[in-house]
Amino acid sequence: MTGFDEGSRYSIFGSFRPQVRLGLPMDAAKSTAQILKGRGQNVTPRPWNLHRPEESLWWAIPSTEWPAYRYGKYVFWREGKTLCVGFHVEKAFSTKLGSVFPALSGRSMVMDSSWVWHRFMNDLGDGRMDPIITELERRAGQSVLIRFAGSYGADSEGFDPMKPKPEQLVFVAGCQGITPVKDENVDLLRPLMPLRKITEIPERILTVGDALDWIWIDCMIYLELEIVGLQPLERRVQLWSAEEMVSKILDPWEPWFTVDE
Repeated sequence: MTGFDEGSRYSIFGSFRPQVRLGLPMDAAKSTAQILKGRGQNVTPRPWNLHRPEESLWWAIPSTEWPAYRYGKYVFWREGKTLCVGFHVEKAFSTKLGSVFPALSGRSMVMDSSWVWHRFMNDLGDGRMDPIITELERRAGQSVLIRFAGSYGADSEGFDPMKPKPEQLVFVAGCQGITPVKDENVDLLRPLMPLRKITEIPERILTVGDALDWIWIDCMIYLELEIVGLQPLERRVQLWSAEEMVSKILDPWEPWFTVDE
């Protein structure tokens, strides 16, 4: 993940972003899994880096299956004193590549109808996400962030979807639409830069053309929470518990926190 520590600029309540005492993505993912398991859901917390879990990005996944590329996942990572919390979907290689490189299918890297990406993009285009984005903005008092990360799988059989992707494009989203605020090494994702409405995302992705068969894309829709320690708080804050974090940020994505069998 690349750094993005400018989120406080997009708070609609000044500098008072929601705060949490969950200092590590690991803590947030494990707390989320515990809360959802208490509701009877099958949820597994997973780190991106098994060897350095305290520093790693984490997911909460609606399955024990691994890798879990095809699933909609809750995602947590840290940037400085900010905990990023949101929803993550992935676009993998097309079936065309799967027929040319059969090993890709064995590594769960070829999309079929079970991937949540398809349903998620359809619902984005139909406007189902617009009221969710607006409600998240209202609950947190800040604009929502949408991050696209992309990588070209020229060496498809040696491609590792878990590696950081060189192309990064970040938008601020709210009731007024979306605006690009950060880009790094953008090339294949350049057709997304003119985006101004959430409903335009699926159509703009398709304009990438034939190269889309070879591109892996991560899409993360998230909010930034300020991390505070255990010391007494001396100023007005929105201090959220783990339960509030789940109910206010993650529960709206529950319809896509599944996989179509």
